[in-house]
Amino acid sequence: MLTLALDTSAVTASVALVRDSRTVASFSVTNKLTHSQTLLPMIDAAFRISGLERSDLSLIAVSHGPGSFTGLRIGISTVKGLCFAHNLPCVGISTLEALAYNLIDCEGALICPCMDARRNEFYNALFEVKQRSLIRMTPDRAISGEALASELGGRDFIVCGDGAVKFVEGFAPDLRLAGEGARLQNAVSTALLAEKKYACGGFVAGERLTPVYLRQSGAERKKNDK
Repeated sequence: MLTLALDTSAVTASVALVRDSRTVASFSVTNKLTHSQTLLPMIDAAFRISGLERSDLSLIAVSHGPGSFTGLRIGISTVKGLCFAHNLPCVGISTLEALAYNLIDCEGALICPCMDARRNEFYNALFEVKQRSLIRMTPDRAISGEALASELGGRDFIVCGDGAVKFVEGFAPDLRLAGEGARLQNAVSTALLAEKKYACGGFVAGERLTPVYLRQSGAERKKNDK
């Protein structure tokens, strides 16, 4: 089974090809270019370097949120197009769950993914690693730094995500930061989670894939304020 996975939920854009839980190719880029500029070239490079063809694909996966509204739309639109073109199923994966999965080798660890949601909030969920599986402790949510720090209650969580440094420095200086290699979005984790979800029947046709925003966009908030 060959899975193509994408993550465009934050500043880092990531692409991975995974075959039967083994990474074939993986690219991540963090720069000033937009995901619409970097995503397709990375996908093309993954296939070219691996010697595989898009016709070899069995599944396409994407981190479908929470995250940047624009980034999520780019990633999901790309997946919809690929699914339509190649008649493939797709799987949407929580960005926060994929971030936590970066630390799946840390048996017994408590994981606190934090994405910077701005407006003094973070996108967050809490997980525990047990026998190489993630045990979800909370749903995905948008939460203030103060409320999250209070909820953690001094427990020994490892913090990851693009908002990890901001959260630890501003609200929870005693917590551990994940190492840089495991801190940011990585499409390999998205692919590995998608394999598990697919095996349990958790896939959809591309046209049914939708982003998970958790809260209104800035434009929607301004409209409602009026």
